[in-house]
This record gives sequence, structure tokens and C-alpha cells, in this order.
Amino acid sequence: MGLKVILGAFLLSMVQFLTGQIIIRGYVEDCTVHAPISFASVLSPTLRQGTATDTEGFFQLKAKVGDTLVVQVSSIGYSSTSVTYLVQAQDNQLSVCLEPAMQNIEEISVIAEEKQSLETSSVISKDALTHLQPTSLADVMELLPGGTSSDIDLTGMQLIALREVKAAIQSIDTQYDYNSSFGTSFMVDGQLVSNEAQMQNITGYSEGTDLDIHQTNTTGKGIDMRMLSTDNIESIEIIRGIPSVRYGDLTSGVVLINRNYKAGDWKGRYKAQPGSKLFALGKGLHLFKSQTLNLNLDYLNYQNDPRDAKKNYARMTGSLRYQNQLKGDNRLVVIQGNMDYTGSFDEKRLDPEIDHEETDSYEEDYNKLQGGGRIHARFFNSWLKELEFSVTGSYTHTEMEVSRAVTGKLQPITTSLEEGEYYGSYLPGSYVANYKNEGKPVHFSTYVNGHMVAFIGGVEQQLLVGANYGYDKNFGEGEVYDATRPLYAGTGRTRAPKDVPAMQKLAVYIEDEFEIPIKGHRLEVKAGVRASASLHMDQGYYINNKAYFDPRLNAAWVFPGFHLFNQDVTFSLNGGFGWQTKFPALTHLYPPLKYIDKVQLNYYSQNENLRQIQYKTEIIDVVNDDLRPNRNRKQELGFRLSTDKMKFHVLAFHEESNKGFKSQREIAIIDYKLYDVSSGPDPATLSAPPTVDMFDYEERQVFEKYSKYTNGAREIKKGIEYQLDLGRMEAIQSRVSINGAYLYNKYELSQGRYVVPQVVLGDKDYPYYGYYLWDDGKTYKQFNTNIRFDTQMEELGLIFSITVQNMWFTDRKYNDYDGMPEYYYSYDQVAHPYLPAYKDDPILGFLYDEDNTFKNNRIPYEGTLNLKVTKLIGKRMKLAFYVNRLLYYAPDYSQAEGFTISRYANPYFGMELNIKL
Repeated sequence: MGLKVILGAFLLSMVQFLTGQIIIRGYVEDCTVHAPISFASVLSPTLRQGTATDTEGFFQLKAKVGDTLVVQVSSIGYSSTSVTYLVQAQDNQLSVCLEPAMQNIEEISVIAEEKQSLETSSVISKDALTHLQPTSLADVMELLPGGTSSDIDLTGMQLIALREVKAAIQSIDTQYDYNSSFGTSFMVDGQLVSNEAQMQNITGYSEGTDLDIHQTNTTGKGIDMRMLSTDNIESIEIIRGIPSVRYGDLTSGVVLINRNYKAGDWKGRYKAQPGSKLFALGKGLHLFKSQTLNLNLDYLNYQNDPRDAKKNYARMTGSLRYQNQLKGDNRLVVIQGNMDYTGSFDEKRLDPEIDHEETDSYEEDYNKLQGGGRIHARFFNSWLKELEFSVTGSYTHTEMEVSRAVTGKLQPITTSLEEGEYYGSYLPGSYVANYKNEGKPVHFSTYVNGHMVAFIGGVEQQLLVGANYGYDKNFGEGEVYDATRPLYAGTGRTRAPKDVPAMQKLAVYIEDEFEIPIKGHRLEVKAGVRASASLHMDQGYYINNKAYFDPRLNAAWVFPGFHLFNQDVTFSLNGGFGWQTKFPALTHLYPPLKYIDKVQLNYYSQNENLRQIQYKTEIIDVVNDDLRPNRNRKQELGFRLSTDKMKFHVLAFHEESNKGFKSQREIAIIDYKLYDVSSGPDPATLSAPPTVDMFDYEERQVFEKYSKYTNGAREIKKGIEYQLDLGRMEAIQSRVSINGAYLYNKYELSQGRYVVPQVVLGDKDYPYYGYYLWDDGKTYKQFNTNIRFDTQMEELGLIFSITVQNMWFTDRKYNDYDGMPEYYYSYDQVAHPYLPAYKDDPILGFLYDEDNTFKNNRIPYEGTLNLKVTKLIGKRMKLAFYVNRLLYYAPDYSQAEGFTISRYANPYFGMELNIKL
């Protein structure tokens, strides 16, 4: 259906005629250093059109031949200018330069603004970032519709969650293997940030134990936003809706980070808040002509509690960025190159009063080098308008070291690498396990885009054609430790990531953007399709060389503008439909072998020389070669209303993915012998450990559980986002903005699971297991409204931001289920339907889960008042501080079980200093 819509829109454009309307292409630059000015405001009162320059200073307007245009251009930090231009039949090129000026504080925008484009996205400017005082990119999320502020906590990974209820984000077990964060793409200066080859899992580890390593392990979970510095950023664009087809290998959204490439003063930043210190220093050098070089360095140190050295985190980033602009009569070529370093250091030492201070520790070092380049050429008198080429590569060295005191508990040392029966030895009663996990992920990617303009049926078609290629491989040694002293018993077998094949992905795409005037109205369309494939995998994999097509369509119906109360008013209906595909990572495609060891003889004697243990090893290949990409279908519908001062945007959305990646339990039936120790020889007659032929045995079977990656997760996101920017209200000398969202998130199974009840009947294990089409998935709902007052006092150099955050309610509810399995199995593995009468059966009744409480847990209203203040001190210094929860109101509420919940919160504060030298 999506392809039909695209084809129909394209054919429609071929038969429409646009009488005399052409494109005015313009460029805005700094008059002093001749660098492009990004996101400058361009307004034509004569056309009643407005736009903004892109990251390289370009803009477009539409007019008719013979029109005389007045074009007003302004940007923060520059003096505004106005030019008059006569539209000609061809070669309409307009160049404007702005003179640097004293900054007018009233022009500063400190909110996330909805981008006036067909895609649903928010743009956060440099000034908004400065006023927000973020420590990591995670802090920026509070500016999005539905977002709220949070206290900083850097002891665990910070993963992005677009259009998700805050309670769901905070609950790890609801994230279904983190499909939302894994499906969000991050790009810095047009270069992809990848962790597709991250493989830092620990064999035998389970969440919630020991040092809570799962809080920092991002394998198969997405990008840790702690790693991304927020300094020296010009803008951040977060696409929540349906992105252009140039962006792929994603399901949730795109984060586009554009950094500063301009010459400028030395800039220093110091930020302090509870447990955290951040230092940053940067300089933009003007080399010669139009060449610039930017140098930046920052350091962050965080301690969860200054009184407790148990959890620490440190991060250091450095960046070197070069730009050169080559101007010709009919072209402009921008060349950019960068080299970046990111280092982060997690350290957790246990409490000496309750843990083993001398032995127990956890350290993880992360060192990453990423470099790349981009060439962006613009042509002014050619059907080929833009040509862009980018290449990036990164090398990461991660090293995790764990030292832990372990109690052996008479467990065997198992090191067999082949199936069979083996004699072994016992782990010591206690020992110190020293463990290292080394990863060396390597990423390489490149893309090329061509932007062409063609007139078909009198309508200008802006065509985008492109392709990109990605390569990911891990050359690390993986888990390295003494197999006789493992972290977890039974895990003496490892597999090095370097033995896992590389993953290669190729995509090609085409997109058309056009406008059609229809009796004073205007139809704007951006439609395209992306085809992507995973290459050169083993032939047994389903996804090998298989193409997946993502059709995407964004459109707007713009009604004729009108004049109301001395304001020019525009109104449009916006909508979109599209598919987005995310391929599995290396950790999903190439899990290590599962070794199952069953102890058959356990002859334990007080005499160490007579002890004997014998076990049987079976090996299960847990690779799921039928694993498919996760695909998300998005639909959106909304409207935009704007006047000279006010902007109002409302959008309803619906997203659903049925093939999310999920680690699910499988069942293996293991046959083994259980030797009867009492049937053996008299210990007094033994001079050596006994052998199994000296004992009687019983043939037994047992169900063994293991995990396997499947496409078993379903996620549904729907809701309504809204943002109202009332502009500056002179009566209160403040800019007022309101945003919020109603969000609905549902997490559940899309494939069945197997469960063995934890029951022992006599001396035998429970003889059945069930197949269930439900699990403990949950549904979350949230409705919030944030009201923001930004007061800017130019004469005092002050910016006040008061935000009233209203969380009207939050709901959490376990999904309904009947407590019964669909089928049950015994050792013969024959499926038997599970009947309702079996719930009362003394044996089969254990398969029925009667703990099916579906009560809705609703948390009522919670209100907070946050304050941010920025003070300009002279021309070169800014001092800022913030207080979250300066005021807090959250009444007590009762739960269905009869409990009364009391809520309280303490203020949270921080400050920072910015200096230009």
C-alpha cells in the first residue's frame, strides 16, 4: 500500500502545472570570517514566507518571475539585514552576509523548537543547551514533548527512549531487550555512531547479582548517552517521526548532532552538581582564507555519593575538527574532517563493612577513536544541486576487569569442549576469581548522496538518490580467566569475539520532494523508499542477502494563509506513514555455544585423595538462523497553526513492531545417569578415587533451560504530542511555551515461551513444561504538561526559566492473561492442549499461574517547579545555576491493596560557569 501511495503522488505531480513559480537559492555567511551561518532566520514579508538556513548556510524561497522581494535575514549574535531582490527567469542566486554584533538577549531561544519540516522532529539550539546545562545527552530529552527533568545518575548506562512513558524507561524488565534504544540511530556531523559489534556479555551472569554489571553493559542495547559530550554543539535535531529514507537501520528515531566548525574565542566551562564535576575547554582557530580548526577537550567525574566510594564514573572526550570552504562561480564545496577520542571509566568497589574489600572490585575502561571526513558540494547552475560523500571509521578498546570472592559449594570444575562423560575435580570451598573481558569493536561506514532537481509536468521535483555501506567486526579476545577459578561455576568455556564473522550492510534509496498548488492550497509531499540488506553471512541465515524495503511518506496540506488580528496565519494538516527496519547486532546473530553439565557421580570424602566427581556434557547451538530484522510501522496525523508570534503543533502517532529482539527461554531434554553413592565400595578399602563402574545407577531425564534470541517482542507506542509556543508576552516580559504528551506503551510477547515450574515431586523433578503465549508484559500510560516561562532581561543580562511540570497521572498494569499455557509437554515432547479443568489437577495444576493480578496501578498528580538562571557577566562570562523541585507537590494516594503511598522529594541543584578568553 505504501508503494502505491508513493507512485500515485509521483504520477499526480507529473500532470500538475506550476505557472511561473521558481526557486530562489540563497546563502548566508559571516562577513568577517566568511563562514556559513547555520539556522539563520530568513523572512520575506512580500511573499509571506519564512525559512531558516541549513547547517551549511543555505536556504530556499519560492517566487514568481518578475517579483520584487524583500528578504530579511537575522541570526543570534549578528546584526540583522534586509535586501531587495528582483526575481529573474533563471540563475536566481542570493548571497547575504551578516556582521557580528553584540548579542541581543531577547532573541535567545532556550526551548526545543518543532522543526518546520514534513518530518516530526525537535531542534535544540546552542543557546538552549547552554541554558539547560546538560551533563550528558540524556539531560536534553526533557525538552521533548512528554519529557521531564531527572536527577543525574551516571553509575548506569543512559539509553534513549523516544515516546516512552517515564515509568517504563525506569523499569529495566519492561524494555524487552532494549528494542527502543537499540533502534535509535545517532549521527555526529553526519557520521554514524555504532556499537553493533559490542560483545561484552559475561557468561553465567544474571541481572541483579553481584556488582549489577548489567547497568553498564550496552551490548545489544544501543548507544550509552553518557559517552556523548554536549559541549561545542551547534544544534541537536531529534527525529521522532518518520525520517527521510537517507536514514536507516533504525526503528525508533534519529538523533542528529551538529558540532561547531567556526572560528571563535577560547571557551571554558565548569559545572558542579551533587557528586559531579565537569570541565570543558575549546577553541576555534581561523587558519587562512576559509579554513578553520576546532579543538575541544572535556573531563567529567561523577561519584554517586561523596561519602561512599562504591560507584564512580569518569569520562574524557577530545575533538579535533577541520573545515575548508572552496567557492567557485557556480559551486561551493565544504570539506570537513574530524578525529575524536572518548574514554570512560567505571569503577565500583564494594563496601568494606559487608563485602570483601581486598578482593571484590569492578573496573571497566572504554577508549574509542573515531575519525572521518565529509565533502558536501553545492552546484548553482546545474540539474545536480548537491553531492555529498562521507566516510567514517572507529576503533574501540573496552576492557572489563572483575575480582570477586567466590564460594565453591562443592561444584565441579567443568572444562570439556566436546560432548561426553568426564571425570573432574571440585572447585575450592572459596577462592578469588580474576576475570577480564576484552572487546575491540571496529566500525567503518560510508555514504554518498546526490540531490537533483528536475521539472516534470511543470512541477519542480527535488530528487534524492543515495547509498550507504557499513562494516562491523570485533577483534577482541573476549572473556579471559582461569577455567579452574571461574566467576560462575560451570562457565569454564569461552568464545572470543574475534572468531565471530563481520557484519556488512548495504542500502540504496531514492526520495522525491515536491509541492503542488491546488486552487490556493498547497500539497507538500516527501516520499521515498529504502532497500537494505545484510551481506555475506552464512547461507543458513534467513536474512543473508535478503532485501528489506522501507517505503516512507510525509505530506502536508497547507491551507491558504489569512490575516487575523493583525497577524498572518497559516494552517496545515500533516501526516505520514512508513516502515523502519533494524537489523540484529552481532550479539544477537552469533551467541556462544551453551554447555550443559550434569553431575552423574558426586563422591565426596573427607579424604581429599579419595574424592571423585563425574559429569556429562551436552552442547546446544543457540544460534537462531531464522532471526529476522525488527520492523516498526509508523503512522502520524496532526496539524500546525502559526502566526507571526505563535506556533501550535498537535500530532497523533501510532507505532507497532512485532519482531523485536528478545532473549527467550527454550527447553532441552537431557538424558543422564544418576549414580547411587551408597551402592559403592567400602571407603575403607579405597586407596584411590572410585570409578563409576563401582556404583549402581538410574537412568534419568531432566528439563534444562537455556536462552535464545528470537523475534518474540511486540511493542506498541501511541499517543498525542503537543507543543504551543506563545512567543514573548510583553505583559509579563516572558516567552511562554507549553508542551506535553499523552503516551501509551504496551510491551508483550509476539511469540510463545516455555516454562518449567520450580517444583519437585518426591525426589524427582517436575515432569512437564508449558508453552505460554503471555508473560509479565505491562502496559503504561502517562499524561503530562510542562509550562515554561522564559524571562530575558537584557538590561540586567539575565535569563530566568521557570518550568512547571505537571504529571497528571501515570498508569502501570500487567497485561491480561488467563494463567494457563496453550500446551504442555512431557519428556516425549508431544504437545497436549491444556484444558481449564487441569487448573485443579494435583499435578498439571502447577502449570497454571494463578498470580494474575490485573489491578491498575495509577499514580495521581505530581507537580514540580524547576528554576534555571543564567547571568551574563560582561561580554565574556556566563554564570548559571538550576534547582529542580524547588517546589514539589505530590499528595498521598491509596493503592487497591489498601496501602497508602506517601511521596516526597528533595531539591536537586547545580551550577556552571562559562568563560570566553
